[in-house]
Amino acid sequence: MRRWLLALALVAAVAGVLYAATLAETGEQCRACVRVGAVEHCASAAAATREQAERAAIATACAALTSGVTQAIGCEGAPPASMECR
Repeated sequence: MRRWLLALALVAAVAGVLYAATLAETGEQCRACVRVGAVEHCASAAAATREQAERAAIATACAALTSGVTQAIGCEGAPPASMECR
């Protein structure tokens, strides 16, 4: 019984640390819209810094519109159609 309680406490502690780390990483939130050809897609992302949130939002939006590494790199390297951060 004691081992079971110790294991449960350890799992709860790890879950708490992961939860706190996740919350600490969401300092900035951005929404980016990208255009590939005539199609536009928007996506949101959160990260510790504005730069990281911008890059993540662009990458997420590009992932929905592109197929293949070459297209994804081209999309992520182009300026977004719009960017909104808070």
